Amino acid sequence: MLRVLCLAAHRIHRQCWEALTASSAVVGLAVAGPPLTPLPYLVDPAEEARTLGIPVAGDGLTADLLVTLGRADVGLSIGYGRVLTCEELASAPRGVYNLHPAALPHYRGKHPDLYALMDGARQIGITLHRMVPVLAA
Repeated sequence: MLRVLCLAAHRIHRQCWEALTASSAVVGLAVAGPPLTPLPYLVDPAEEARTLGIPVAGDGLTADLLVTLGRADVGLSIGYGRVLTCEELASAPRGVYNLHPAALPHYRGKHPDLYALMDGARQIGITLHRMVPVLAA
């Protein structure tokens, strides 16, 4: 089973969290950014992780989680909201990936769903890409 260190915002989509925890072994969770408004389709990954016995870091990656990332096969960023260092990106043997809520290259950056709505887009897509130490590579 794939061992994953999840890097997430304080709220992620319920179906995303359920799929991740059902299909992989989440070995740690780092959350960053301000708490978001509760919505019925969002979960607090830190709260969910604690109920499953998954270690949680509340202010992003710590030295302990860097070690955990080294024990994970991959890192997965879901709305994490901060740029990772070269050391952090190199820590996971199979890399760190980002789940971006738009079909790149369209709607790059933060809040692509908002910009798609403002543009009147009828579909938006999703992109899973390996993170590299260069922004917008």
